[in-house]
Amino acid sequence: MPSTTEFAHLFALILFGALLVVVHIAVVRRVFMDVTPTWKRVALFVPPVTPVLAWQSGHHKVAVLWWATLITYVALRLAV
Repeated sequence: MPSTTEFAHLFALILFGALLVVVHIAVVRRVFMDVTPTWKRVALFVPPVTPVLAWQSGHHKVAVLWWATLITYVALRLAV
């Protein structure tokens, strides 16, 4: 039987994974109209490119939020 800490870790991992998806979609929605060339709009759907284009568009807070969520998710994933 898994322990309580293992359940808490799994819950946090699922929570931050879902949060990363939601933050990614929110960043894409916010930056989509600010990015001019069509190829950059398509590139927004590639996760590593999204915060870079957000930063270049002047959306610094959402770019930092995206990276913070990713770093937290990876840290939880490696803490197994």
